[in-house]
Amino acid sequence: MEVTEMTINKTKGLALLTPLIMLSIYLLFSAYRPVEVVAVYHDKNYVDVIVKNFPSADRDKIAWWLDNKKMLTGDSATSVLSSKKHYFITLWDYGDGFQKKTDDDMLCFTQIKSDTNCIDKQALLIISNNYVGDVFFTVDNARYRLVDDKIIEVADW
Repeated sequence: MEVTEMTINKTKGLALLTPLIMLSIYLLFSAYRPVEVVAVYHDKNYVDVIVKNFPSADRDKIAWWLDNKKMLTGDSATSVLSSKKHYFITLWDYGDGFQKKTDDDMLCFTQIKSDTNCIDKQALLIISNNYVGDVFFTVDNARYRLVDDKIIEVADW
């Protein structure tokens, strides 16, 4: 094999390896970006939390909530957690950000005094309770219950 052929083979190898390295770096960066709470809106026993960079796995979503709900405790919106009333807390994906309403399947916030006050409805996690104090987490097509600090999947809900 000549020196020029070896140089060409190394160049081809680097050309193939570079995109793989860049993709790996991007995926690692995406996986470890911190969750950002964009806004919190409160209406009686309903709380809407808009987030960016939320984890994708069910257990990671629930773990994030359990670790970070205290961060929101100072906000009047999370006072529902300490009450004995039934509540729903929904974490929504910020997605493309606040937009003008283009269809009926958007979630709009009247608290924002602008016509750019809607997001696409993509619920990432719903935290709710029942009247005896059980806490439930609804994620995609699964439901979990918090029992003695353990997360248990609810079979037939």
